[in-house]
Amino acid sequence: MLSSCASRESLRRKRLVTATKKSVTMLLVFVFTPALLSLTGCHSSTSQAPAEQSAEKLTVALTKAFQLSTLILIAKERGYFADQGLDITFKISESGHIAVQELLDGQAYLATASEFAAVSLSRKRPDLRIISILDTTVEQQLVARKDRGISGIQDLRKKRVGVTLGSSSEYYLHVCLILNKIPYEEIRTVDLLPSEQAKAIARGDIDAMIVWEPFATLAKEELGNNGASWSVPGAQREYWLLIGLDETIKQRSSAIRRVLAALASAEDFVKDNEAEAVRLVESRLGDRRMGDAWKNHDFRLGLDRLLLLKMESQLRWLYSRQATGQARVPDVLDLLYVDGLRTLGPERVRIVY
Repeated sequence: MLSSCASRESLRRKRLVTATKKSVTMLLVFVFTPALLSLTGCHSSTSQAPAEQSAEKLTVALTKAFQLSTLILIAKERGYFADQGLDITFKISESGHIAVQELLDGQAYLATASEFAAVSLSRKRPDLRIISILDTTVEQQLVARKDRGISGIQDLRKKRVGVTLGSSSEYYLHVCLILNKIPYEEIRTVDLLPSEQAKAIARGDIDAMIVWEPFATLAKEELGNNGASWSVPGAQREYWLLIGLDETIKQRSSAIRRVLAALASAEDFVKDNEAEAVRLVESRLGDRRMGDAWKNHDFRLGLDRLLLLKMESQLRWLYSRQATGQARVPDVLDLLYVDGLRTLGPERVRIVY
C-alpha cells in the first residue's frame, strides 16, 4: 500500500515538472518569437505592421494653357503631391469656364480658371470658393486677317470677332471696344471655343479673334503673313486661380492643406530651377516654346487685395449688362477660402481693405 502511494506521488511530481517545463517553453516562445520574426523578415497576424495608407485621389480640371498651371504641373512631375499622400489626375478642358463647369458637374474636385470665370459662374453658384492664386500674367491677344482690311483695332467695326463667351476674353473685348470708342453693336461676336477660333479664322469664317495663349500663336501660325496681332488695350494682369466648392472643401480640408503644401514646394522649385521648370512646361505645350513669355508670369500662391478689387469691377460690369433687379453686387470676400493658405503662413493672405 505504501509502495503504491509512493508510486502515485512520484508520478504526480513528474507530471508537475513536465507541465512547468512546457509553460516555461511557451513563455519563451511568446517572448522571443516577435524578435525572431523581425530578424528573419517573417510576419504573423499579431506582429504584422498596419498596411501603408493608400494615396488620396483627387481630380483637378486644367486647361490647355498649361503654362498658367505651372505650379500644378511641377508638383505632379516632381512628386510633391505624392509626398503629401495625394494621387492627382488631370481633366483637360479648353477654357477655365469649362474647367469650372466640370467642377460644378462633379467631374473634378478642384479646377483652374481666371478670376473672371470664377465671378461669372459664382452668380449662379455662390458656393464657389477661390483657394489661391496660381499665376498672374497678361496673355490676351487680338488676332486678325489682313485681307479683311484690318490693320488696327479701329477696323473691327462691322467685322465678325470670335470670342469665348463667359471667359475673360469676353470681358477684355468689351474693355477694348470702350477704350477705342467702338459701340458693341457695331461688331458681330461669334461664340467659339479657343481651338475653334484658330480654325475659323484660318477658313475665313471670322475676321478677327480675341484669345489667350497658346491659341493666339496657333491662329497666327495658321494665317502666316496674312495675320496681324496686338496686345489687347486695357488688358490688366490676369489672375489664374485654384477653385473648389464650399462643401467639398470643408469635407476634405486636410486634402486642401496638403495640395497647397505641395504647390508651395513647386513654387520654391520654380524660383530656384527656372530652366528645368520651363522645360517641363514646354513638354506639355508640344512644339510651342515659352521664350520671353515666361518672364510675363508670376507663379505664386496667395490671395491679395488687388484680386478682390478686380473681381468687384468685373461683377459690377456683369450685373450692369443684365436686368436682374438685384440692387447690390455680392461681396467678393464670400468667394474666398483663406484657411488653407494661412496654414502656409499668414503673409499669404493680404486682403485687408
